[in-house]
Amino acid sequence: MRGCPFHNAAVEAAGEIPHVAQLVKQHKQSFLDRLISTAVEAGAPDPVSLGRQLAVVYEGAAALAVSSNTTQIVSDARRAAETLIQVALNRP
Repeated sequence: MRGCPFHNAAVEAAGEIPHVAQLVKQHKQSFLDRLISTAVEAGAPDPVSLGRQLAVVYEGAAALAVSSNTTQIVSDARRAAETLIQVALNRP
């Protein structure tokens, strides 16, 4: 596992290559927009909040999995995301 190539590019560019920063920003926004759209389709009362929370879980898991060199983080993140979704949709 090497993590998100967009995140890696942002780190490598370190703000010195504006075009890279813009591409990364666009990609991350597109990902967030897809999560929010899916939350809307699922009927979440606050799809923006749910989408952002899921993005945090995903991005955090991707980074931690790389630095920990274990895929167990991904399984843990999936369970956390499932909990967020259930709570957001009021489905215990």
